[in-house]
Amino acid sequence: ERALQLKRITKFNWIPVILFFVAMVLSFLGAEYGFDSTVLYAPIGQAYGPGVFLGSLSWGVFISLAAVILLAVKGIEI
Repeated sequence: ERALQLKRITKFNWIPVILFFVAMVLSFLGAEYGFDSTVLYAPIGQAYGPGVFLGSLSWGVFISLAAVILLAVKGIEI
């Protein structure tokens, strides 16, 4: 019974993974900025795209995403 409760809770670990991939897909649409972006933050370039999305993320995001995926996969295993 306790394992089934844990499995029910761990299925919510897929939400951050889904949100990350939705943001990644939306970044492929891209857009130009309505302001001079190089003045505020040079690495984002002139237009938004997947390279800017991934370039603006830090290692902490990737490590957290890996940990969430690990927990979500463990939830499937239960």
